[in-house]
Amino acid sequence: MGAFLEKPVTEKHHDAATLPNGLSYALSSMQGWRIHMEDAHAVSADLPNLPNGALFAVFDGHGGKTVSTTAGEIFIQAITSTEAYTKGDKSAANLEQVLSKGLFELDEAIKEKHPQLKAGHDRSGSTVICGFVTETSVVLCNCGDSRAVLVSDGKVKFATSDHKPSDEIETQRIKNAGGFIEMGRVCGNLAVSRAIGDYEYKDRPDLKPEEQKVTALSDTTSISRTPKDEFLVLACDGIWDVLTNEGVQLVVNFFLERGYDAERIADLLLDYCLELGSKDNMSALLILFPGCRKPDPSLTKTAETEEARATILEEQMMRLRQIVESTPNVLPAGAIETSPMAASKASQMSSGTV
Repeated sequence: MGAFLEKPVTEKHHDAATLPNGLSYALSSMQGWRIHMEDAHAVSADLPNLPNGALFAVFDGHGGKTVSTTAGEIFIQAITSTEAYTKGDKSAANLEQVLSKGLFELDEAIKEKHPQLKAGHDRSGSTVICGFVTETSVVLCNCGDSRAVLVSDGKVKFATSDHKPSDEIETQRIKNAGGFIEMGRVCGNLAVSRAIGDYEYKDRPDLKPEEQKVTALSDTTSISRTPKDEFLVLACDGIWDVLTNEGVQLVVNFFLERGYDAERIADLLLDYCLELGSKDNMSALLILFPGCRKPDPSLTKTAETEEARATILEEQMMRLRQIVESTPNVLPAGAIETSPMAASKASQMSSGTV
């Protein structure tokens, strides 16, 4: 269930680039309150036989980092070497199959690569959120409770659905495989019902991979691109624990309007989720499309010194908090009440200082 540090590790790790197909992306990850960092990611814009296409993935590890780290290292090769990719067309429908079949092959490849996983000495696992972005489509694949959100024309156009053990279809599969649900967890231990790794829950040789208590079976979706598409976010549940899909949309657009680039926005999204009370590792991969919101001259501010820039950001963060707390459907139930910011306000009110 995880243990926590006395104070969060807020150092960020980055991956960012502007791509020749009109996209730009930035990945920011942060250990946060967790004792270990178990997130990983993979990005490639140099895919065989898919000009102007890119492949993105975020892995949210649990129980150790072996599975997530290895997935980050071999994901691109594993996906692009599948038969569905090498011999099939590059239509959106086939790319869905590439990702779906590829996750099962990735799952097997990771187990074969690490004897300690195969022997059960290492019991780590990882959720996966990944997708292709081509000239015509966004193809998404979700396994677990990480999430992808596509924003277009000022609203959330599509969001993946999390896989939780308490979901009826998940509960039934777990029970059919000889497992049970206790405290919302698989066999009283694991909080996700679909993942790569977690091989101790894939222990029924008489069942297919998609029928195991925990499975690498994914949901896939393809969405046609339009000029109104603004951005895509792939992020682990440390983000979604404290912000809804609409909340992430609000935060990203808030900083786009103020002239921040993708890397800085990804950093600020993590910082804000930490302030809202997220206790998990956090990774957010932000992909900007050509139609993303442009800076508003009336909102952009420039400063010559670092001190002045810090003051501007503090003012902007204060305004963001006001907007978020006054906007419906951007915070999960209870998020305001449990956030450090709200706790501080409650303390001030009880002491008569506000």
